[in-house]
Amino acid sequence: MTPVDEDFGPSEQQRSVLTRLHKEVWRLSNADASPTFYAALRHSLAALGLSRYPAVLYRVKPRGNGCEVRFRSLCGDGWQQSLPPDDRAVIELWHRGGDVRSTHEPEPNLSRVLMAASRHVGRPVCSLVEIPFPQGVLGLYSSQAGAFDAADIHCLEQLVVVLTVFFRRLDDLRTLAAKESQVRQIQRLQLAGGLVPDMVLELKKPLAILLGESDLLLEKELDADVDAAVQAINRAGLQVRATSDRIIEFVGSLRLEKEWLDFNGLVLETLELVHRVFVRKGIEIRHDMGRDMPWVHAHALQLQQVVLNLLQNSIEAIDGHRVQGQVHVRTRTRGKRVVLQVLDNGSGVCPDIAPRIFDPFFTTKPNARGGGLGLSVCAGIAAEHGGALQLEPCKMGTCMALEIPICQAQVMDRN
Repeated sequence: MTPVDEDFGPSEQQRSVLTRLHKEVWRLSNADASPTFYAALRHSLAALGLSRYPAVLYRVKPRGNGCEVRFRSLCGDGWQQSLPPDDRAVIELWHRGGDVRSTHEPEPNLSRVLMAASRHVGRPVCSLVEIPFPQGVLGLYSSQAGAFDAADIHCLEQLVVVLTVFFRRLDDLRTLAAKESQVRQIQRLQLAGGLVPDMVLELKKPLAILLGESDLLLEKELDADVDAAVQAINRAGLQVRATSDRIIEFVGSLRLEKEWLDFNGLVLETLELVHRVFVRKGIEIRHDMGRDMPWVHAHALQLQQVVLNLLQNSIEAIDGHRVQGQVHVRTRTRGKRVVLQVLDNGSGVCPDIAPRIFDPFFTTKPNARGGGLGLSVCAGIAAEHGGALQLEPCKMGTCMALEIPICQAQVMDRN
């Protein structure tokens, strides 16, 4: 492999390989795409001249008072399996942290370590390099004694830096997926809260007629069979009315607990979640957070849903419309309200449809993609917080503004 210049760090070849591998990390759009990275990692080992050695990636996850370890061959077959609990060599190295283990600098119990490595790669191991990092250990093995030198160790140290970023990226993607799942659940709750009461009330209109007419019939003298039938109808109607009342009561109870929130902090956290999406699409995003912003009494996940939805709408408005897309996010106070504005230089909103953009099921997306519920749900969330979501005039593109009231009696000035 290309030697390492101790004075100037990695060679040009190594830098090129590592740069390509870093790019693969940031190309990942979801956690399920990780096999693409592992393939790139195998190609990187080949480009660095290390593919002739068995390489193993150990993934260590704390579990209670212990650890769970799964290890993956980075050879062509890419098999993966769990490490037996009594196989402690890798776990001990990971717990120790920071120290490189190699036959280049022998350590105590090396024979036990070599035997464990032989089990992992399925062949005798006489020399190795194992480097721990926060989420696991990367190992390189050879059946020949003295196969690895300082240059090999340095190269693997650079690779584990990329692996650290990779696993953090996976954690971010899983967190984002979980938040998106929660957002979708809130959308369903909001939709239920908005539509179910109206549907139940519509059903109660003919139900009232049914009960009224059956009550009138029961006041008359009827044949025994007819009287029994009308009573059954009346009882069934009463049961339906009781059930509909419980549904309305249940929907009315779908109110998630609110808490005191740092509004600027919530907006910045949401921007961090979608920052890589903007980078990938080449859209510039800027933010201007108002100073000394008061905290708000709100539900964090609901407000985050609104911010995410507005940012996604800006991306879609820019995508295919602008080569140099720009989104500007800013917070301010306006009277007794805090205001979030999301401005973009996308396609804008046609004046003819502007009055309808907050209507349920209204959408301008092709094939009704997204269901047309986004802005309707977001407007409902704003209204439930005593605020408003509205389209504001701007010179170019779109400006959406979310307003949340400030509770003057309990304002907490922290920022």
